[in-house]
Amino acid sequence: MTFYKILDFKYQGRCFTAFRNKLGYQTFLEYQNDGNKRKYHYIDQVTYMKLYDMFVKKKPSFYDDGDKKRRGYRFIPKMISLAGALIILSGCGVNNDKDANLWPSDIFDKNEVIVTDDYEVYEIVKAVNLLTADGLELYWNEDNVTFDEVREALASNKNIDDYLADYINDFIDHLEMNMPNVNLACFINNVRNLRSKSVGDLGMLRSCGSSTATACFLADTTTIYYNKDRLNDENFEYIMYHEIGHMLLNGYKEVRGYTTFRHYTTATNTGFMVEEGLDTILIEDVIGVSLKDVSYRLPANYDRILMAATNYTLADYVNGNHLDFEKRIKEYLGEDYNVDNLPFLFEYQKYNIRDNKDVEMEDSEFHDLYEVVAGAFFKSHAELMTSKEEIVHLYDELIEEITHDVYSKNESYTFDFTGLKDGLRRVLELENISHDLWPEEAMLTTFFTVNPPKEDYHLNK
Repeated sequence: MTFYKILDFKYQGRCFTAFRNKLGYQTFLEYQNDGNKRKYHYIDQVTYMKLYDMFVKKKPSFYDDGDKKRRGYRFIPKMISLAGALIILSGCGVNNDKDANLWPSDIFDKNEVIVTDDYEVYEIVKAVNLLTADGLELYWNEDNVTFDEVREALASNKNIDDYLADYINDFIDHLEMNMPNVNLACFINNVRNLRSKSVGDLGMLRSCGSSTATACFLADTTTIYYNKDRLNDENFEYIMYHEIGHMLLNGYKEVRGYTTFRHYTTATNTGFMVEEGLDTILIEDVIGVSLKDVSYRLPANYDRILMAATNYTLADYVNGNHLDFEKRIKEYLGEDYNVDNLPFLFEYQKYNIRDNKDVEMEDSEFHDLYEVVAGAFFKSHAELMTSKEEIVHLYDELIEEITHDVYSKNESYTFDFTGLKDGLRRVLELENISHDLWPEEAMLTTFFTVNPPKEDYHLNK
């Protein structure tokens, strides 16, 4: 199995390279530079697990207060993907047909693996990975759900306290107004089964893995926890809507002895920060509540630029998975860009911008991310590249869109936008823009610094 380099970084002063394969699995090797040669070697188990916990594992597998039904949120997809990969590699009973005969009567037909565009069945672990909203409608028997039906489900659920119910009702009203045709199949299943739990810092630590968390939605138990000790935090309102937003396309349901689940990221178990950015845009554009927090601001800015260029919509987000977004970007830009690394670079950059003292990454390691974003932006504005001055203006506009409301946590952070310049140069070549119009190197900003906020914003998640 082939692994591809994501980036280099330092952890506690030691040098490592992160790799990924096409199934989304990541691994790490330590390296030492010997002159012009790099020597890789395996790392000890303790260090490996620390890196795995930091960069790969997304949600803690803690039991909450007495609830023993936890399925390990976002761990089942990884287990299933591994089981499926082993079966596929061994050549056992893979059915790659995309025909209607797999929909839906044959979904539980005891084949080892069934793979289609909309779902994957893994008999070995009795699980069904629903990749799209179409799969939900078929296998959860949720077809053409109306907003009134969701309201009725909310009113009937006595496990949701009035405080959270008010937020959900408001979310439904705004969603109906701004996205009247949105697919509600996953949302209504979550609303029917949702529980709310108001806890303090300790309760958030036990349930969500962080004592400073404001709120979290755990799809595996269909529970929203919110922190009663942080009701006055600046981002509290936003985070509550943000977690409700995840209910649109993340959920579990037991069907005929199988665990069926739907997550935006389960196609390869990557793309978590891509999803967080898209959910941020959903809340800002549909609910009208803005994020004042560095956590998801930068990925949201990237997502917004890529959405505008590729015509990827919030409806596409709710109905599909992150591979659909990547495919759209690849189709728009062609095969010359390293789009496959995009979701991983989204993830790793948050450790830089949030000033993690144990981790050091040169911003130049995000060159491929900047090049993809620049390629999409400049291609979509190619008709405006009529002079050096206009091209420089577009370049500065792109930097402004990337860094909008972005700040560092404790110390100044400097972006190395060499990748933006390379992305611009590639578009100028592909669009056959006259060399007479190409800006000189000195006209384009390479290094851009953001500073800590004047106020001490709390990192909510």
